[in-house]
Amino acid sequence: MVATFAGDDISVVWSSPALRCRQTVEPLAAQRALAVQDHQLLAKDAPVDTLLSWLLANQCAPWVLCTHGEVFRALLGAARASGLVTVPLVVTEKGAAWRVRRYEDGVTDLEYVPQLSV
Repeated sequence: MVATFAGDDISVVWSSPALRCRQTVEPLAAQRALAVQDHQLLAKDAPVDTLLSWLLANQCAPWVLCTHGEVFRALLGAARASGLVTVPLVVTEKGAAWRVRRYEDGVTDLEYVPQLSV
């Protein structure tokens, strides 16, 4: 994650409370001198519509979040169904990420970022 987001401005790091999710973003947070903030809406079985509403309401500083694959797939499905994003179906591999950019005109751009080989 540190190398993947080296050029990105990040000021908040959110994670599912699950240990594995926290371990994924802790090196990035440490490198940026940020605390990892647990959020229950990123946990397994969280209500996806509520998560999507929460994410849309948080248009503050640039942030990173870590959740579970099934949560992300459901979230992406809800965002597609609501017309917020139009991206092709892509299987998100372990260690991969999505870069999300929201513009002032309301457009949301998603970019799939495969895991970097080290």
